[in-house]
Amino acid sequence: MNMKNIKKEVLESMKGTSETGRYFIYSSILDKTFCVEPIDDHPDNIRSDWGDVNPATKKIEGSYGEKNKGSIKMKESIIKVENGFENDGIFLKVGESPQGYVEMMEREFINKKK
Repeated sequence: MNMKNIKKEVLESMKGTSETGRYFIYSSILDKTFCVEPIDDHPDNIRSDWGDVNPATKKIEGSYGEKNKGSIKMKESIIKVENGFENDGIFLKVGESPQGYVEMMEREFINKKK
């Protein structure tokens, strides 16, 4: 992704990383910037609930971490072609590193040039 292709209003409306978990990885080898968004409600996501356990009901209560949980809902994703991105996102497997994914793409790019 080239940041200049991303719609200005999308970049200006972005919330902070502590709230969304969103960050960017720049690859000088590929000359691309990758947007990373931890998705909290993806079907493959294994995530614990946050809050206090009510001893009487054994249910989790409270909204702790709702604002600064470091992830977003799928519907809140900015990674869409309509916003200037190359595609509508790539979902990594649970435990797969975004940095590792970019490094794999860099290795593939270098190997193709040989």
